[in-house]
Amino acid sequence: MKNSDDLGRFDTLIGASASSSDIATVPQTQATAGDGTASIAAGFPPETFISRDAGGSPPRGQDMNGFLNRISKAIQVLQAGFPGQFDSNFASGIGGYPMGAMIPGSAIGTFWVSTADNNTTTPGASGASWQSLFAGSVSGTLGVVSTNNDQNGTGLHLNGSTSRASFIYASGSGDLAWYSDIASEASARATADTSLSSAISAETTRAKAAEATAVSGTLGVIEANKDEVVTGLHINGATGRPSVVHTSGSADIAWESDVTSEASTRASADTALSNAITSEASARATADASLSSAISAETTRAKAAEATAVSGTLGVIAANKDEQGTGLHLDGATGNASFTSSSGSFDLASYATATTMPTLYTSSTTLTVGSGKSIAVIQAVGGGGSGCSVKGTSIANSTYGAGGAAGGYVNFHIAVSSGDTIGITVGAGASSPVNTINGQTNGGDTIVTLNGTEVARASGGTGGVWNSVASCAGGTGGGASTQNGATPITYSNGTDGGDGQTGAESISSVTGYGGAGVWGGGGRAGNGGGNSGTGFGAGGGGAYDTSYSDTFYGGGAGHDGCAIVEIK
Repeated sequence: MKNSDDLGRFDTLIGASASSSDIATVPQTQATAGDGTASIAAGFPPETFISRDAGGSPPRGQDMNGFLNRISKAIQVLQAGFPGQFDSNFASGIGGYPMGAMIPGSAIGTFWVSTADNNTTTPGASGASWQSLFAGSVSGTLGVVSTNNDQNGTGLHLNGSTSRASFIYASGSGDLAWYSDIASEASARATADTSLSSAISAETTRAKAAEATAVSGTLGVIEANKDEVVTGLHINGATGRPSVVHTSGSADIAWESDVTSEASTRASADTALSNAITSEASARATADASLSSAISAETTRAKAAEATAVSGTLGVIAANKDEQGTGLHLDGATGNASFTSSSGSFDLASYATATTMPTLYTSSTTLTVGSGKSIAVIQAVGGGGSGCSVKGTSIANSTYGAGGAAGGYVNFHIAVSSGDTIGITVGAGASSPVNTINGQTNGGDTIVTLNGTEVARASGGTGGVWNSVASCAGGTGGGASTQNGATPITYSNGTDGGDGQTGAESISSVTGYGGAGVWGGGGRAGNGGGNSGTGFGAGGGGAYDTSYSDTFYGGGAGHDGCAIVEIK
């Protein structure tokens, strides 16, 4: 047989495309004796070998397809190179694996070989009749620690060019030494060590003789004082003086005659210096007297100037990271006093700026920021929603109205400059509804803009609404928002309005009050007409009619919103 021969591999199982009615799953044993069905144990049963005329049953094509499908499946697994892992039931069924049988282990890359016939023991178990396929091999991974950057060994062979064992690992290879190489090197090293020991002994004897008459260059050296070792002493040919050589350089030292000549010269110089000092002392005394007079005059002047000066250091606490004041002047660009410290300068508020009072606006307007102003603090309140109007002859009609909600509230600040424009649109309060059913009227939004761009909004509260006998909900409080550089200080949604009637049979949960504004004033529910809100942004109260008079009674109107502006 050759490698090129057709192996007849089963890439498709026999009966793979057969319909379920044309192929059977053959059971281990025949389920009903004499019914003509095949089984693994009996194959085709005896009745299939008896002619139909004699009462037999012909073999079934479904059983034949089932047999062939199962056999081709087993062959396909073997052709795919997988003989199957150890199976104790299979081992018992065949009376045990034969000697030499090879099966894969549960871990990838492990294989077991049976060492006995009729082998039913479990591979890897103590005393089992199996051994690893790689028993006796040298592991290239045993002991490898990946965190130490160890590499797997992959081969070991004789290098023909060097006649040494060559070890191959993941990133390269290298020759290993024979025992004879190490023994030879050890012998050579011992001989060299003996020669070296003799040389050291000879040099020690010579050095001791030479050092016996030498002057120490290290005696008294204290490394902590950065002393340096002297390494030489010779005559400098250029100067004719002894030159001392030390670790970091060299320097000449004096002869005795140099010292005595210098002493005579120094004595003459000392006499001349003494005379000069006496002359200088006299001149200095005269100068000191003049300086003392000048200092006294300057002290008098400085005291007079400092009597009205402001200290730039008084009260400075360094631990608090206080800074010294260095100047105080009028800033021509802003018209404000400008204070200068160690790290910069900034304007101080004038009396007029510091005492600026906030202004209430109840209608829409546009403001222009004046000179020297840098920040605006603004409060905005949205308009209040209205209460429900009613008209009915019984509790089944719109006779108990809900209250309107209050507008939202926001308090914020924003940086401004001279000439900027601040736009104020004040949200109107909702008017009393003219309809009873779905007649809701809502409060308007109060909007603040800076140079035409919206920076804050306080939304109006919604009105109470009568949708049906079971649905008469109070209004929802308006929200609040800031954007485009505005920084909120505080804000809140408006108070919701109270509910009206919630069913035809009960009015126990009816309140109908108008939501209170940020400063109160919610309208009270009223028999014969709801009360309007009285506080900025407050909701109107719902109307109710306890007499069921079929008279139209209007809900209370919501109160207008407002804005309070302070520019400083």
